Amino acid sequence: ALAFHGYHDAIGSLPQNLRSKQGKPTLSWRVVILPYIEEDELYKKFRLEEAWDSEHNLKVAEKMPKIYTPVRGKAEKNHTFYQMFSGEKALLNPKAKRITFADISDGLSNTLLIVEAGSGVLWTKPDDLVYDGQEVPKLGGMFRGDFHAALADGSVQKLPKNLDPKVMHSLINPADGTLVDLRKAIQEALAK
Repeated sequence: ALAFHGYHDAIGSLPQNLRSKQGKPTLSWRVVILPYIEEDELYKKFRLEEAWDSEHNLKVAEKMPKIYTPVRGKAEKNHTFYQMFSGEKALLNPKAKRITFADISDGLSNTLLIVEAGSGVLWTKPDDLVYDGQEVPKLGGMFRGDFHAALADGSVQKLPKNLDPKVMHSLINPADGTLVDLRKAIQEALAK
């Protein structure tokens, strides 16, 4: 989450998946932030103009940074549970050219940035949790009743998987006009 802030300070927008000239996703935001998680040398080894599954980039993907490694639970080799929500009502918006912190009108502490997904993905692949605004994707691949989430303000929270879906929708959508009392929502979920 702090890498997102560093990237935003340097570039002026939030990291997104890299895209080809034709607009096809090529490499994940997890690659984009490598210089901001002290993995500059690894970043320089990628061919940014090539897709995640090019012969060259697949070889580089074998050196997954420890920060993406699951702390618990099982994932395939070089897979991570850390993903963003992707969709028109999420921060990883394939239709937006740039998203800045100013676009998060609900507030940084009311918006999910990165979450533990229910299943892993190759860390370089631009594949995240597809969010259509209707259904909340499966979360929490590493823990039974909870999942960790980084909010856009840089804080990390342990959230119950049974959090009210309305609360989840508000946390995913950065500009739906709904402010969330996260502490109260967590207490209500734990009381169920």
